[in-house]
Amino acid sequence: MSFVREPFASAELDTPIQDVSGRISELYMRLINKYTELGKKFMKGFYTTDNEALSAYMCERHGKFLQNTVMARSEHELNEALNAGFIRSGANIHVICQDICTIVKGCVFEWCLNDTKIDIEATLSRIIKNYLSVYTTN
Repeated sequence: MSFVREPFASAELDTPIQDVSGRISELYMRLINKYTELGKKFMKGFYTTDNEALSAYMCERHGKFLQNTVMARSEHELNEALNAGFIRSGANIHVICQDICTIVKGCVFEWCLNDTKIDIEATLSRIIKNYLSVYTTN
């Protein structure tokens, strides 16, 4: 999917860096909104265990995410938050990004399972906030 490698590196985010979970949620909602624009039928067909492309947006080589992917931007954002003191020192940012990717896939899958009736943005924001709470300093 071409939008998976859209230039996330240059995307402007509105959420301040202090709101780490909100900023990451905003970033991933850009991807999710592109997914949902494709429609319920497409998304239900895309989100299957037989779809190897589902993990393609991780795009990891030699322990690094490919440039301009949502994963690379997520890692950049979390490193910026770490450097600014909003994430506890010693946190493994790369692993956190992998975990967040798993959370995002789970939220989209749940959206598909529930016939698109859940508020995916609220669900994603809540889960990412809870997950990141052990790593954030505020």
